[in-house]
Amino acid sequence: MKDEDKLDRSHVTQRFGVFSSFCSAASVPLILHPSSSIKTSFILAFLAGAITVLGFAPFHLFPVPLITLALLFWLWSRAGTPWRAFAIGWFFGLGVFLVGVSWIYVSLHNFGAMPLSLAALATLLFCAFLALFPAVAGYVVARWRCTRC
Repeated sequence: MKDEDKLDRSHVTQRFGVFSSFCSAASVPLILHPSSSIKTSFILAFLAGAITVLGFAPFHLFPVPLITLALLFWLWSRAGTPWRAFAIGWFFGLGVFLVGVSWIYVSLHNFGAMPLSLAALATLLFCAFLALFPAVAGYVVARWRCTRC
């Protein structure tokens, strides 16, 4: 084990207590460590957003949105800058809306007779616009947190 890895694990042990013992015992790489790639945060936020939809009809797994929102706030707390929190929120929103409003594509293409590529592009742009709402929330949370320090 590298010296850097030992330092990282000791930092995580101090910060997360019980949860860190699992990582060190199993020798699992700490992909969610603050020094990890920002891409990991973006992917995790997108997947959490996509999974959030399971809390609504027809699945009704009501604890899922609570868990994914807690994960989103955790990612925001580790973002570092308000603009990075903005991006994490945008990816979370993109995941939520791409999975959650897929019926818009069906409406545009099947019932509106819009060409496939144009319906897909319109749905993607609509979801990207809606994703700005959690993105702005992430910016505000991170900015508020930075001003209170």
